[in-house]
Amino acid sequence: MTPLLFLTPAKVEIAKEDVEVYESIFLPSGVSTAAFVQLMQRSHRKRKEAGQLVVKGGVPFGKVVLLLRGEAVALHSLEPDQNPE
Repeated sequence: MTPLLFLTPAKVEIAKEDVEVYESIFLPSGVSTAAFVQLMQRSHRKRKEAGQLVVKGGVPFGKVVLLLRGEAVALHSLEPDQNPE
């Protein structure tokens, strides 16, 4: 017989820097704290200055980017051999 202690999921705590992200984005969508903590353990937090490239267009990108503050702009640049007409 397995004691109930081992069947009860361990309590997880969200890191202080992630509480705002959880409460504003993930909690309203019904994501559990355990699932959120697992996601954050696999993620990386980065800061970008204004004008810095986040994702290069035209190249496969197998990740998800969550923009917490600021804004992103998609720019389209023509290759030298392309003509806009």
